[in-house]
Amino acid sequence: MAIRRFGYNIRPLIMGSINRFLMVCLGAGMVFSSTALGASEPKRFGLGGMIGGTVTNVANHPLETKSLKRFQVAGFLNYRLTRMISYQMDLVVIGKGYNLPNMEAFDSDDTLFIFSTSITALITYVEMPIMLKISAPVRGKFIPYLLGGGYGSFLLSNKLRLPDSVLLRYGEHTLANVKKLEAGAIVGAGLDITAGDGFVTLETRYEIGLTTVIKKQPQKNRAWTFAIGYWF
Repeated sequence: MAIRRFGYNIRPLIMGSINRFLMVCLGAGMVFSSTALGASEPKRFGLGGMIGGTVTNVANHPLETKSLKRFQVAGFLNYRLTRMISYQMDLVVIGKGYNLPNMEAFDSDDTLFIFSTSITALITYVEMPIMLKISAPVRGKFIPYLLGGGYGSFLLSNKLRLPDSVLLRYGEHTLANVKKLEAGAIVGAGLDITAGDGFVTLETRYEIGLTTVIKKQPQKNRAWTFAIGYWF
C-alpha cells in the first residue's frame, strides 16, 4: 500500500533516500577496506640516508657540453601512508655542472686563434626534494618502487676550473652570475631490500631543472643520480 500525505506519494522518496545512503556506505566501506588491505603496518615515519654519484650536464647551452661525474649525500624522512604509498622529503648535498671540451681563445682583437682548452663548471647545491613514493604490492624481501615530485635548491658553491696549461690563468675561479636558487622535477625508481628492522635501498633518479642556472642565459641542469642507502 502506498503512503500518501498532503497528496504526495512519499514511499519512492523514502526508498530513494535509503538506496542512496546504502550506496554511500558501500562506497566508503570499499575505500576503507582497500586502504586497510594495502597497509602492512600502522602509519609510521622512516628515517634514512643515502650516498652516491651523479652524471650531470646542462641543456640549452649555446656551446657543446659534456657530462661530469660528481657526488651526492642525503638524509631523508619517509611517511608511510599504506604499504604501497608514502611521502618522502630529502635533504641533499649534490654536485652538478658541465664540461666545455673545446673552448677556443683568441687574441684581444678576436681575430687570431691562440689555443683551445677544456673548461669545467662545478656547481654544488643543497637540495630539498619532496616526492610521492609508490611501492609494488608485493610481500617479501625485495620491494621495487617508483617515485616522483619536485625539488628546490640553494647554491653552496660554484667554480670554474681551468687546466694548468692555460698560460697563467690556471686553477679555479668563480663562475659568474650563477643563480642562488634553482627548482626542478624528479622521476625515479628503486628497490627496497629488507635488512633487519629496516631496508637497504638502491635507487636511480633523473632530475630535470626547470629554472636556468645562470642569469640571462638559457642553460638548465640535468642529472642522473645513483645511490645506495639504508632506512628504518
